[in-house]
Amino acid sequence: MDFAYRAVHEMAVKSKAVIGAFYDRAPRFSYWTGCSTGGRQGLMAAQRYPEDFDGIIAGAPANNQTQLCAWRIAVEARILQEPESVVPRTKLALVNRAVLAACDALDGVTDGLLTDPHQCRSDPASLLCRGVDMAHCGGGPGPNQVNWMAAMERWRESGIAPNRLLASRVSDNRVNMTRPVCPYPQVAQYTGVGSTNDAANFVCKER
Repeated sequence: MDFAYRAVHEMAVKSKAVIGAFYDRAPRFSYWTGCSTGGRQGLMAAQRYPEDFDGIIAGAPANNQTQLCAWRIAVEARILQEPESVVPRTKLALVNRAVLAACDALDGVTDGLLTDPHQCRSDPASLLCRGVDMAHCGGGPGPNQVNWMAAMERWRESGIAPNRLLASRVSDNRVNMTRPVCPYPQVAQYTGVGSTNDAANFVCKER
C-alpha cells in the first residue's frame, strides 16, 4: 500500500506542514516530477489524491504493474532456463548499428538517432528495433536534458501552455545539440536547411 500510493501522499501532506511551520505560510504551488516508478507515482497521486499537487510531470510511467511484473518474470525465467540466451553488450552494439543502418535516414537526417522509432521496419526475428535517442529517463547519445519544471510552472502559474519543448545534449559543460520535443503525435522533422544540431532547424509535424 505504501509503495503503491500512500507514501507519496503522506510525504506531500507532511512536507506542506513542515514548510508552513518554517515559513509561517503554506506553499503557493506544489509540483511533482518523476520518471519510471516516479512517473507511476505521479499518475497514482493524480488519481487518488488530486489535491496534493498543482501540476504533475509523469515521465515514462511504469504504471501497468501487472504487465511489467509478468514480463520481468518471463524474461528472468528464460534466462534461468537458458543462460546462453542472454544477449551480451557486444552483440547489442551490433544490433544497434544494424537498426541505424536500416532506419536512421527515415527522419531525413543521418545522425545516429531515431526521431520516431515507430517508423522503423526491421525484421524482429533478426533485429531489435529500439530508439537510440534518449535512454530510459536519461542518458543515451541524443539530447536528454529538458527543463520540464519551467514549462510546468509557466503553464500552471501563467496559463502559457508549451507548443514544444527544447531538449539539449551537454558534453564537457557545453551544449552540442538541441532538438525540439513535440506534442504527441507530432515528431520533429528537419527543414533541410541549417545545422541538424540546432532545434531551430526542425519543425513539429504529424507523423
